[in-house]
Amino acid sequence: MHKLNYKAVAIDALNALIALSSARKRIIALESLMRRYVGFKLIVFHFFQLYVSKKRRIYIEQGVDAAYDLMGINS
Repeated sequence: MHKLNYKAVAIDALNALIALSSARKRIIALESLMRRYVGFKLIVFHFFQLYVSKKRRIYIEQGVDAAYDLMGINS
């Protein structure tokens, strides 16, 4: 198995998440990311923390900002 560039994959995935039209689709995508990319566990966990803390509403822009911070990327 070749080594993934997690930072590049993360940016692509996060951009795709922003483009999704519904919170339900975003959650499905996040669950998929958690299963597929071990390196995303911290980032995806942070998204789920935001999701749960906002009582079933997801704030994807805050989550993306937080994920970029976690990866050390200045947006």
